[in-house]
Amino acid sequence: MELLKSLVRYKKNNKIDSWSAAVKKSEGYNHTIIFDKVYKASKNVLEGKYPYERDGVNFEKIEYSWPVLSGLLLAANLNNKSLNVCDFGGSLGSSFFQYQKFLNKIKNSRWSIIEQSHFVDAGKKEFENDTLKFYFDLDGFSQENTPQTLLLSSVLQYVEHPYDLLEEILAFDFKVIILDRTPFDKHNGDEYLILQKVPKEIYNASYPAWVFNRQKITEFFMDKGFIVLENFDSKDASNKDFYYGGNIFIKKQWCG
Repeated sequence: MELLKSLVRYKKNNKIDSWSAAVKKSEGYNHTIIFDKVYKASKNVLEGKYPYERDGVNFEKIEYSWPVLSGLLLAANLNNKSLNVCDFGGSLGSSFFQYQKFLNKIKNSRWSIIEQSHFVDAGKKEFENDTLKFYFDLDGFSQENTPQTLLLSSVLQYVEHPYDLLEEILAFDFKVIILDRTPFDKHNGDEYLILQKVPKEIYNASYPAWVFNRQKITEFFMDKGFIVLENFDSKDASNKDFYYGGNIFIKKQWCG
């Protein structure tokens, strides 16, 4: 598992001048091979063949992010034992199935995934249940849900304009935001683009990705009225220039 985990998240430190330049050099995140790999691995979890899937790879044992789980349980506790998660870019339920046995202990639990259209089509057809739902966008999500907890796990770095996306998301008044598996510069320097190349042992694909300045992201959320409850490191493989980490942010007025 350790070897596969490192392979999936390994990134060559190829700095790129612009998003368009990176796109020209990559196959893109919506490449068919990625969906096919994720779909097969997710179906294996759904059918009980494996307990865990991440990045299109099945594992024999679930590896938990305890800070993420703590943030989810805290959100439920602050909201009268009710949890409503918006998992933005949540694939076909990777995090939902990862934490399912804990979520099942919450009295009222709902997990909503916003994804690309082909993921949503497959999710609605084969993966949805009373708790897990799929949506094409935030508007569709908000029509059926009261925004409460937002999970951004290994997604923000793959958006061309991540801060514009955050501005759009925060307009929906989420109370708890959990950021996980996000690459941060080890030297706290300027944010920059790299070309992420997935090793052929996993699947042959590549796509642009941002490496962020952690202080800048933290200050962004604080300026929007959030406090930082926790900073933590993710377990994804790092290199000499950047590492993977996460944060738990809570709206000030929700802290009591």
